[in-house]
Amino acid sequence: MSRHPRHAELDREGTWDDDSTVANHESLTPRALFDHEAQGRDTKWTLAAYETPVSDRLWHATAAASTLAELVLAMLNSAAGESAWGPAASLTETTITQATRPLADAGWMQTIEGRYIHWEAPGEGAACIQFDAFAARPRFGSALPTWTVWGGNAVHQPTWALELSSHFPTPLLQDISSEPVTGSKSAAAPSD
Repeated sequence: MSRHPRHAELDREGTWDDDSTVANHESLTPRALFDHEAQGRDTKWTLAAYETPVSDRLWHATAAASTLAELVLAMLNSAAGESAWGPAASLTETTITQATRPLADAGWMQTIEGRYIHWEAPGEGAACIQFDAFAARPRFGSALPTWTVWGGNAVHQPTWALELSSHFPTPLLQDISSEPVTGSKSAAAPSD
């Protein structure tokens, strides 16, 4: 087992096949899975947090293979920080406003449609963020993403996407929502 050079607390372990790599924190509660074979809209990255090594998942995030490298890097760097793995704050109007403040400050347009709140970056073909109030209701194990950061023609068929479950930690959400603002010039171009 080899140590991750930048973050010594992460172990790199091979899984039962050569198509993916799992990085476990020394506590075995935060984990990252990287699928080497994923392409396009297939899930390439999965981050997950658990209360104990054998408990149910507290939260998770997935990134498609075509997701912007800057967003994936922001998510991974933020997840590597100690404060990111604490208990998640409940989603209130205040936490949503705090997490999306960089978007409002950068002139993203906010709209509300039914159970969804959308933020769209200024400019043609730029990134969008969608919050699903139904998926955010307090319950564990929901398969619906609460937050979707995406680019392309439609949220249901994005060119690239990053999906975050309910209970996703606010500090990570703030870091991720800041990246589309700073990286919005490249928001229409997917990573490989």
